[in-house]
Amino acid sequence: MKSRDTKAAFWYTIGNFAVKGFSFLSLPIFTRLLSVSDFGKVSIYSTWLAIFSILIALDLNAAVVRGKYDFGERYKSYLSSVLFLSSIIFVLWLVVSLALNEKLSKVLGLPFFLLVILLINSYSQFVIRFKLAEFTSNRDYKKYITVSLVNVILNFTLSLLFIFLISEKYVGRIFGMFLSSIIIAISLYISVLKNGREYVNKEYWSYALKLSIPLIIHNLSGIILAQFDRIMINKYYSSMETGIYSFAYTIGMIINVIWGALNLAWIPWFFENMKNENYESIRKKTLAYISFFSSITVLLVFVSPEIVKIAAPSGYLPGLGLVPIISASYYFVFLYSLPANLEFYLKKTHIISLGTILAGAINVFLNYIFIPTFGYSAAAFTTLVSYIFLFAFHYFNARILFKKNLFPLRYFLYGMLIIFGSIIAFYVFISNPFIRYSIILISTLTTLRFLKKNVLD
Repeated sequence: MKSRDTKAAFWYTIGNFAVKGFSFLSLPIFTRLLSVSDFGKVSIYSTWLAIFSILIALDLNAAVVRGKYDFGERYKSYLSSVLFLSSIIFVLWLVVSLALNEKLSKVLGLPFFLLVILLINSYSQFVIRFKLAEFTSNRDYKKYITVSLVNVILNFTLSLLFIFLISEKYVGRIFGMFLSSIIIAISLYISVLKNGREYVNKEYWSYALKLSIPLIIHNLSGIILAQFDRIMINKYYSSMETGIYSFAYTIGMIINVIWGALNLAWIPWFFENMKNENYESIRKKTLAYISFFSSITVLLVFVSPEIVKIAAPSGYLPGLGLVPIISASYYFVFLYSLPANLEFYLKKTHIISLGTILAGAINVFLNYIFIPTFGYSAAAFTTLVSYIFLFAFHYFNARILFKKNLFPLRYFLYGMLIIFGSIIAFYVFISNPFIRYSIILISTLTTLRFLKKNVLD
């Protein structure tokens, strides 16, 4: 904790847990205030919001952190100029979208007034991420956490208010999301322009666009891989099925939140040991990491029936059977992050982008084939297959790029065996909590004993 970087990483982890935790704790409230269909409509809107928040300003926030190192004392003027450029791009988007509003509304499945709200909300989300990236580059974790928490609390408060004020409850939820981001984005936007006081600079614009534009497809592919299935479910079925699936996905994503926090601690340790060529230490800690995360995943899968019953009324219960499959998908996100971090260390970022693009394409293709035939639940399985492909892609690329077999395949097979075995056991004992919790206890004790005997000694 004496290191500034370590302290920042620690507080970023705590802050992210607090933000995600607050969002998760608010889930039981919204699932009870909104019908399953309304919950699905909000989920569709959120998916389009994630997509348009990248497109609306050409993902220029991707150039924020790097600019800190290349422009030094000119960093503030660089930020104000790039943000002003994003405003021009946003206005162009707005003009074109309004001119094509009928066609765009039909494609997105949103009425005209929600289309306008979506575009403005997307830009406000971009501005918030832009400023958070600045806080990250300056290691200003206090402001980062403050803005993040204010954003999620204001979102929750205004959403509750408008759900009660507006007859269409899903519109109230969306309007709360929209208004909270607008309030925060305006203050952040003004602060960036006021601090930089430079608006048109071709050098800054060219630099930022060269960094951001190549990442658009990569980031969009990531969103498609994680969220596009909801749009396809809504297309082939209805917002009711979309709501059930989205709820199950939210529960399964707990695994991803935990991985995201742990990865913040793993990456600096991994990079430092790669630099010092401590390969044997990396192998031992990788085995420990996989063992620990496998145990966490088993725990969450087996307690998911109780989580679902607390988090939502009975209308969402059909999604319970999808939670283990979605959790397994995010377990493979954890697995592929290990070789992907190696690729990032070796500066082979184009491979990371290629893998995400291919996995996204596979996911869309499989969804088009299986969702209409087998129902909305097929989306969970197609997502799992896509993430398994992504793991295999990164693992074998890492083996080719780095010859020292840093991650033995048996480590990953060991983790997969535990997860797939636990999923089968879950479906067998879903209605027997005594056996499920006994398995949790045995799994935890076995993992701790294994770590102590083979890794930690």
